Amino acid sequence: MKMLDGSFMMIIIAFNITLMELGWHQADWIGGTLTTKADCGSRLPHWNQHQSQQQTTVVFFIIFNLLKTRVRYLRNQKCIHRRSSQWMTQKKCVERELRDFQGRFDAESPNAAEAARWWDEFKAHLIVKMLQSNTTARRKLTNTYRQIIRRLEKQRLRALARARHEADDRAGAEAHDTLKRVDTALAECRRERSRQRQRRLFRDHTWTPAKTTKNLFRRISCIFSDNLVPSLRPPEGCPVRGIHEKSETFADAWAPILQGAIPSSEVISQVADWMPTQPGDSDTDVLADNNFITEEAVAAALKECKADKSCGPDRLGNDWYLDFAEMLIPVQTRLYKLWYETGEFPACRGEYFLSKENRRQLKPSQLSSVGPSKY
Repeated sequence: MKMLDGSFMMIIIAFNITLMELGWHQADWIGGTLTTKADCGSRLPHWNQHQSQQQTTVVFFIIFNLLKTRVRYLRNQKCIHRRSSQWMTQKKCVERELRDFQGRFDAESPNAAEAARWWDEFKAHLIVKMLQSNTTARRKLTNTYRQIIRRLEKQRLRALARARHEADDRAGAEAHDTLKRVDTALAECRRERSRQRQRRLFRDHTWTPAKTTKNLFRRISCIFSDNLVPSLRPPEGCPVRGIHEKSETFADAWAPILQGAIPSSEVISQVADWMPTQPGDSDTDVLADNNFITEEAVAAALKECKADKSCGPDRLGNDWYLDFAEMLIPVQTRLYKLWYETGEFPACRGEYFLSKENRRQLKPSQLSSVGPSKY
């Protein structure tokens, strides 16, 4: 702290000397009245004049505000670095798992049913790996607010014990000063953590046209809404769930709607007969094979995905598909071609659900249900 105070004085003195050397051209906006060296006369060496005091005060506040802004910037950079380190750890984990899946797919060349089962197992395994990587990244952090507060609390306990046992006046005064300094640092750290949480809350809940209201309504529904579901009747043909398995009961009821039935060739031919048969009037000829599924079409489908949305039960939102689009596009293109050709699709057909009302919430895997005229 003493070194910092000395730095303040050196900066103030250097700034005043610079103004004098420049001929007080900047004295007007600093608070003085002199404009040239000639006007200064013999008063230049006197640092205790009223004008010099005004300059010193204004410059001190300018430098203080600059340093305060710098401290806030560094704190924000620390939070950004913390989030970026977790993101980089997760990114490396996902890229490694995708490379392993692609290598296994190239080596064994599975059929459509095996590829669908592999894809579901891969996503379930990937979610576990991503959670583990986040936990590992958090454990590697050494300068979080929780860790700083824990260290300060330990220092406070040691300082409190030392203050109680010190009988000498000088040693007791030093111990009490240390305790006071630790209490001040602890209170400041807690206030800063509270301010950081408040800023994050405002940042997450600020609505923009390209952002959903998921975070906003999640908080509102938890505080102001009645979230109790008194009773649910299980649908016919589904197992009886417990009273605390409300989400599973909802999933059983929605499964026939989201999963749908695998279309048969008779149904496809019957629907195809409704379409005009003139060339160029329909997409029947184009949809007859899987040639329309290309990497460009998959990339276009990825761009149509809206962030913070998810149309399937795989717990991987559209953000995940957008973040790793470069590696997912070749893999998914091969999977879509294989599934479209044979009619075998993954068990979690919920992610193939296509909404006519909102086509911008599509997932990349819904490409197999959309013709080339849509993208």
